[in-house]
Amino acid sequence: MAERLLASRADHGAARVGAPVHIGQVLDSLIALDAITPQAGLLHAGALETVAEGYGFQATTFWSWTLQDVAQVTNQGVPVLVDVVDAKQQTPYPGFAVGHWLVVTAVSSDQVQVSDSSGYHIHTLSLALFHTLFTGIGVVVWQGASISLP
Repeated sequence: MAERLLASRADHGAARVGAPVHIGQVLDSLIALDAITPQAGLLHAGALETVAEGYGFQATTFWSWTLQDVAQVTNQGVPVLVDVVDAKQQTPYPGFAVGHWLVVTAVSSDQVQVSDSSGYHIHTLSLALFHTLFTGIGVVVWQGASISLP
């Protein structure tokens, strides 16, 4: 997550909405839930949902989504937080061996557009690379009108 916990809606001309929540506040909330450690990182994805709801967002955690499921949500203008792991170290991102979170903002026929807080500064991934990294676990965070979930 970046400096602000932010959900956006692009459909129906809706403006970007969010809450002025800084990453330190999110981390403090995760620590209070015993959901994150410096050694192991985030211990359970459901904690992101809990923290987001504590700031007035709607959220849902998913455990076995496909790229098509992620695309269904991003096509509504809602970003999707996804868990990625390169446990077999078969990608250009060895730092993801223990896991990392990316924010998927769009899916096209040949790539996945992401926001990345790591030192890799990833902006896009090929579909094949995304499939290699994606664990199927993630969180959707939004505000306002209902969205269609898979």
